[in-house]
Amino acid sequence: MRCLLLLSTLVALTVAQSTDSPNKRCKCEIGTREEHHHEDEFTVLFQFHNTWDQDCTHSAEDLCREECETNRDVLEAFGGWSVIVPDNNGGDNSTVGEIACRNLGREVGGDGLETSLYTAICDEGFKEAGHGIHERLCCSDGYQVKC
Repeated sequence: MRCLLLLSTLVALTVAQSTDSPNKRCKCEIGTREEHHHEDEFTVLFQFHNTWDQDCTHSAEDLCREECETNRDVLEAFGGWSVIVPDNNGGDNSTVGEIACRNLGREVGGDGLETSLYTAICDEGFKEAGHGIHERLCCSDGYQVKC
């Protein structure tokens, strides 16, 4: 029963990348800076769907980071890149890794890409909030593959 509850939570946390309403203020993304030279730039690989809405205070920023870390931890517990994300538009269901590789838009081999977790509240810029998915990301033909 607890496993089913965690899986339901994971699906709710990872579904639908574009259905957030403008008042949703906590944003969580997994990304990489490996192609960027500026500290505030990164490539978004995966966005979590957020249902959290708070104010724009420092304590709200801390709560947002904690929520994002929990989302990431649940995602990793259920398989990281291999977790299937249901498509709300009736299309194919994709894995988190497939979404990440499509967003990256290029092949990645060798040791793969290291990812980080990024969080933001309100209109603030994104801040790095620790590691993304521990397993490095490798891509071939738009699909996530083992490195």
